[in-house]
Amino acid sequence: MTGYISSKELLVEVAKTVKEIKEKSPRTVKYLCDPVMGDIWPGIEGTRGAMYVPQDLLPAYKKHILPLADVICPNQCELELLMNGTEIHSDEDMVSCLRENFEGKFVFVTSNLSLESETIVGYVKSENGDCYKFTVPRYPCSMVGTGDATAANLLAMMHHGKDKSIAEIVNSVLFTMNHVVDTTFRYYEQQISKNPGMCEVGKHDAKELQLVRCQKEIRFDSKKVTKKFDIEKLL
Repeated sequence: MTGYISSKELLVEVAKTVKEIKEKSPRTVKYLCDPVMGDIWPGIEGTRGAMYVPQDLLPAYKKHILPLADVICPNQCELELLMNGTEIHSDEDMVSCLRENFEGKFVFVTSNLSLESETIVGYVKSENGDCYKFTVPRYPCSMVGTGDATAANLLAMMHHGKDKSIAEIVNSVLFTMNHVVDTTFRYYEQQISKNPGMCEVGKHDAKELQLVRCQKEIRFDSKKVTKKFDIEKLL
């Protein structure tokens, strides 16, 4: 699994390493890539998002990484960047994009381009082309690391939950991440209420993901999925 990478040169070296591992491993190796390149944030709502990494990473992702990746976890901004700026405005657009451009790959689109709705909408395409749409609550708080945690949990569930359906795997990931975000948000609110004059650095620290507190709901062998989310299969 790879996430944020800061330079084209490093990305090319990653591709070489992944290729070597796949060629030399006696077992089938699945490579998950979270192509961290851009997003939307308060102040640029209503746009297609913006890149926050060097521009030359985009062609490197398309040329060196995508052919090797078995699982890809972009947000919608990153997906549109990978598709040469093709805009996605509907479920039909998303399904066509995923099926036509990622044949044989598992794609988990982590979020849409709206900060204004009360929910986050995402999409999943399995290796055989089945597509799903999911909806989870949006929290009024920006947290760092949720994309990394989502990708890691997805890869773990795909490995340990091979006997489960796509919907079950996705719901397990959503359950874990909802629990992590909810626990973190409640911790953040508690810290703010105790110290109303908290500085910005303190507020940022209070939003660190509460992973240790949530380890039971993260681990595949101890989690009990008690909450179901709206996961719709698309035609």
